[in-house]
Amino acid sequence: MQQTYLFPILSIVYIIQVNIHLILSYKIFKQEKAISGFGDFMLKSASLYPLMFKILLGKRNSSPLAKLYRINFFSALAIFVLMLMIFIVELVG
Repeated sequence: MQQTYLFPILSIVYIIQVNIHLILSYKIFKQEKAISGFGDFMLKSASLYPLMFKILLGKRNSSPLAKLYRINFFSALAIFVLMLMIFIVELVG
């Protein structure tokens, strides 16, 4: 079987997307006036899950930033599932 280097590449892309997700979350929460600064974002991030899900489902915010947030979230989820499938195939095979 030929060695593939897809898993490390996907891991790096996933880490980049997680960082983009944090930046987009900060900017959207700042736009929604749910936080006042970065320290507030770090302290309140767990209590902002309901607002995050409303933005993710499109019920709260329809700005271009929110659309980019949704695209980033679902592409990161797809990459994570693909990484998990590659790991399982390599583990079994």
